[in-house]
Amino acid sequence: MLPSLVHRHRHYALMMIEMALRGRLGEGAMTTWRMLMLKTGASLRSLRRWCAAFVLNALRWLSAVLTVLAVAMPSLLLLDAYGQAGNVAQRLLASSITLAGWLDADHPADTALRVMWCWGWNAGVGRLL
Repeated sequence: MLPSLVHRHRHYALMMIEMALRGRLGEGAMTTWRMLMLKTGASLRSLRRWCAAFVLNALRWLSAVLTVLAVAMPSLLLLDAYGQAGNVAQRLLASSITLAGWLDADHPADTALRVMWCWGWNAGVGRLL
């Protein structure tokens, strides 16, 4: 059993990975690689690898997350494919907060990806990064 701040197969804390993903891929994100390196203490290679893996797996994950949310919250605006701006990675980051809130309302939004990753692993979606 790993503590909640550690992700399987990663040397960095989940908060740092999430900070990098939201900073680089989130809606309106303008964070440079250099700024992320200073914020997280991660190497440029790690930051790029995390973002590339997230983008690569985002479509599969978004489909799984939206399927669950469609059953749990059918009137959710996030489910309107025509009303959503942003790319797949941005939509996945946005939906992670909604999923985390539905799964465990006690967790703040800044741990949404941790909650989503635990759900995905147990739901058979596999690794996101």
